[in-house]
Amino acid sequence: MWSTSDIVFEMVNDMTDDPVVTLVATTPAGRLTFMAEAMARGTTLMVRGAHVQDAHPNAVGTANLMVIAQALMERTGFDGKDGL
Repeated sequence: MWSTSDIVFEMVNDMTDDPVVTLVATTPAGRLTFMAEAMARGTTLMVRGAHVQDAHPNAVGTANLMVIAQALMERTGFDGKDGL
């Protein structure tokens, strides 16, 4: 399993239009491109219609997707403690 320090994020502004955002995560498995509608509600970040591309099949896994989410939350100040 990866560590949150293994993940580097980059916002890409020219691939989508509001309300859809594009985020590229560089991981030990390579670059992953995430596209989704992102909504902040307090300290909770929600995404709708998420799409991920650029990874080889089975290269990431569920546990590493959680690491990517944790890294994003740590770096953006979201913790989800206020609930929905």
